[in-house]
Amino acid sequence: NAPAMADTPLPDGPHVVANGSGKVVAAPDMAEISVSVNVNDPASTRAKARVDDAVNRFLAELVRQGVAAADIEASDLVLNEDVDTNDDGRRVSNGYNARRAVAFKLRDLSKFNALLDAALAAGMNRFSNADFTSSRADALRAEARAKAAADATSRARELAAGFNARLGSVYSINSANSDLSSRFRY
Repeated sequence: NAPAMADTPLPDGPHVVANGSGKVVAAPDMAEISVSVNVNDPASTRAKARVDDAVNRFLAELVRQGVAAADIEASDLVLNEDVDTNDDGRRVSNGYNARRAVAFKLRDLSKFNALLDAALAAGMNRFSNADFTSSRADALRAEARAKAAADATSRARELAAGFNARLGSVYSINSANSDLSSRFRY
């Protein structure tokens, strides 16, 4: 009695089930980076002005470094008052927190360190993440899938040969459990 998975009915006749894997290795050629500026100031207008100044200086540097406008996204301003309660139960303001983020795609990795330095110089004070990836990610995934299919076919052919049989047409393909993650290191 063989186990059967839901939604994957097996054919009535003889059949072979085979798994395959395919791997493609590529160096990253771009990064998606996010930096932000967080400021606390007693006055809301100064907090906003300081954040706007840092973001505007950094946006100008991104353009100066050749980052395309379509590859840059600046968030809306987040401004809120930081409030505590003292021992007497009175409201105490600790000033206003202002925050904005800038996310951008860097297509020239040789500028990575220079742009991080520029972000700090402009007043950006938080580095959220840098996801290194490939501009050819879709083509690389397709290549890995093709290798996985070829591997599965080869395994199925070997199994069939062991039973003095030959492969017929493909009955079903299931890639639901495939790991198509992109892992890049820089």
